[in-house]
Amino acid sequence: MGRIATPATVIAITLVVLLAGPVGIASAQQVTLTVNVVDQNGDPVSNVELTASWDGGSSQATTRSNGQALIDVEQGADVTIELSHPVYTRNTPYEMSEASSGSVTIDVAQKASAAVTVRDATGPLQDARVALRQDGKAVAVGITDANGRFTSGVIESGEYTLNVLEEGYYRQTMDLEVDGETTQEVQLEPGTVSVTFKVLDRNFDPARPVSNAVITGDSIGSMKTQQNGVQQASVPVNTEIAVTVTKDGYNTVEQTISLQESNTVINISTRKKEAISFEFLNDRVVVGEQVMVEVTGTYGDPVEEAAVYLDGSQVGTTDQNGVVTVTVDSPGEHSLHAETGSLSTDQRTVVGVEAIQPDAATTPSASAPTQAGLMALPGVGQFHPKSVGIGAAIGIVVMLVVIGYGRFRSMSGGE
Repeated sequence: MGRIATPATVIAITLVVLLAGPVGIASAQQVTLTVNVVDQNGDPVSNVELTASWDGGSSQATTRSNGQALIDVEQGADVTIELSHPVYTRNTPYEMSEASSGSVTIDVAQKASAAVTVRDATGPLQDARVALRQDGKAVAVGITDANGRFTSGVIESGEYTLNVLEEGYYRQTMDLEVDGETTQEVQLEPGTVSVTFKVLDRNFDPARPVSNAVITGDSIGSMKTQQNGVQQASVPVNTEIAVTVTKDGYNTVEQTISLQESNTVINISTRKKEAISFEFLNDRVVVGEQVMVEVTGTYGDPVEEAAVYLDGSQVGTTDQNGVVTVTVDSPGEHSLHAETGSLSTDQRTVVGVEAIQPDAATTPSASAPTQAGLMALPGVGQFHPKSVGIGAAIGIVVMLVVIGYGRFRSMSGGE
């Protein structure tokens, strides 16, 4: 039988729970910030509504006549403080890292706005990009409407840098003092820039020019590279164009190019499509003999372990030099091609021919030479004119002359 809790035990457990706080809930420690809000002259601004927010919490307060407000935030948190006031504003919220108790000062400025109208010599320009920057930071950005107009919305009064950009026109940059409802008109001038395209084969080091490559794109139409792989075009300034480069046997390249206001050289790299080819020395082979086949890749490099087929049946695999020998076993035409992976060569024809056999019925026997056509000379014997070489014939003539001369001397001496 279990023990019954006494009143004293219950009271002790209750005290422990109260002292420990709610189970599983960790209360974050907060600190109090003293916020001072001042205008551009350093004067305090009252009735500014402050909203402080951080990961997991937020709090609010309103500045008093002295421009101060006390606001509680989580200690160590990254806090963002936003402000609201009918007359004053900030372009960006106030940011603080690792909050701790203390005092912070937040500057505000009187509310203002800017309306910018963009045009060229013929009228308003739609979709021109407008940006108002202060201390290098973008405060208000957007594009012009059908009337060429852009409005910033509520911003701080003060000095700004105005940037206006439209494709095909030179950029305009100016200083702009914004106070109250400020208006400004900007007129843009059209212009062009020279672009030099270089199409290069990146397989080589250094890359080699690709001639007769076709370059197409907006603003440039279609044009071919010269022998040095170069072609030039005149393109509107501050333009982004998409170009496509094509050539038979090469991979198609698509590239987007951002052009500004200075002459530009654009290098476009390409490479030949993956392919294999093969060569063999003789397209006529004596039956029973071999033909050597060499398989090479796109740039003439040997292709190892390529399968070679004769009449549709694999008959060998190339070695590390891309070479294999194939035996032609029968006369007639045979188809030959090679494959590796998804690549295949065209089919080519090799012809097997029978070896020529000598005719025994018409060929004289070496042991029984014919006597037809033999000639006899005194002291020389018989010889066949067709079987004697030029040197032998000359030797015979010289011998005859010597013999005749000797006989002549003998006869002369006898007299």
